[in-house]
Amino acid sequence: MLSASDFINSWMQSRVPEKLIRCPTKIVNLLNLDIENRAFLSKAGLPNDAAPFIGFSSIDSCEPLSTSTGEEEHKSCRLIGSDGAGNFICFDDDVLNSIFLIDHEGKYKRSLFNSSVIQLAECLLAYRQFHQKSREENGELVFDKNIFPDSQLKWFEAEIKRIDAAAFKKGCFWRQAFIDASTPW
Repeated sequence: MLSASDFINSWMQSRVPEKLIRCPTKIVNLLNLDIENRAFLSKAGLPNDAAPFIGFSSIDSCEPLSTSTGEEEHKSCRLIGSDGAGNFICFDDDVLNSIFLIDHEGKYKRSLFNSSVIQLAECLLAYRQFHQKSREENGELVFDKNIFPDSQLKWFEAEIKRIDAAAFKKGCFWRQAFIDASTPW
């Protein structure tokens, strides 16, 4: 299991590391997280911005999603961030540890993002490594035409499945990230 200090050290090795936002203890204690995930969130936090087009700028407050949507059904969801399409990334007070993506256009359809904060952090590191190794192999084609080497795509798929197999199922965020990377522009 990835420790908070290992995540911080790995995250800060980037050429341009994004700021990590820690969740204050008083907020962490309100969340339905086990002790390991609470400690990770308060010690390491999550990045303000990260690839693929996600950010966790709301992690330091975790406001109820119903404050943003006005929907009573979101009362148990706590907003921690968003993706590039403006969808909400949330904890659900009714589900231990899990993080969900809530589609703001699709009748608030909900899908699994990750099974825990620690698995989310590991997936972020894996995606960054996937991008870096792909750029080393394919140069700017990775960014210009979204052409990733097959060897790296296979590695990324296996790595996400190893970290959090549930988050790679159809309809989940990391499965879609893989599909997006597999499709040249």
